[in-house]
Amino acid sequence: MNDYCSIVGINFRDFGISCAGFAYSYMNPNDIRIHIEWEGGPLSNEIAITNYLHELRKVLEQTIRSERQVDFYTQILFILAIPDKYTISTWTIRECAFKAGLLRDLYSQNLKFITESEAIAIFCMKYLKSHNISVGENFMIIDCGGDIVSLTTRQLLENERLSLIAERIGNDCGSSSVDQEFLKFLENNVGSFAINYVKENRPYQIQYILQVFFRLYKINFTGIQSEFDTVKFDSKGNNFHETLVH
Repeated sequence: MNDYCSIVGINFRDFGISCAGFAYSYMNPNDIRIHIEWEGGPLSNEIAITNYLHELRKVLEQTIRSERQVDFYTQILFILAIPDKYTISTWTIRECAFKAGLLRDLYSQNLKFITESEAIAIFCMKYLKSHNISVGENFMIIDCGGDIVSLTTRQLLENERLSLIAERIGNDCGSSSVDQEFLKFLENNVGSFAINYVKENRPYQIQYILQVFFRLYKINFTGIQSEFDTVKFDSKGNNFHETLVH
């Protein structure tokens, strides 16, 4: 029996380059808190795994300890989600986690690994009853990720277990492709010179623009045609062009 009072899930995709965050819960599946806001913008491509986990640890510790006092090494179970086809071994990641201060020693039992497709399948299980999926039936999971949209077919077994029916397949048509289309849209409205200038000299502003686009439009898009709306783009009225070139 362990003394964990909190479970922390860490998103490990691209070492935080394209996205980073963690979710935590005080042993209550109905109260899961998510942290995806970071100061200073996205991390650079050169940052190492250890440095990424070290920075994440500081925010994580500050967030949890602001709510309750816990022993970081014995009372928190870390669940680290990694991409399905990952070339770096879990032992290497464990070493990085130790150097970053997440673990007391290399063999600490409070660090577990799970693939992204496994994590998604577990998340979907709590919605199976509402969709009348019973034991023995198959269901398909569609994961619309940052770079890839993937499909996986699983079967619900007894005792809330899952079986893999069809291997995960995917294609490069994820969220980042929507971002690229949005940047093309900006080029058509403010000119390619402005966009190219920002890409070369102020790449952080491009990231900021894409974050605003995500918060205001992408996250609210449901795909339901009756909910479609026209968004007016007025670069002069919003001083958008000035933001790009100054």
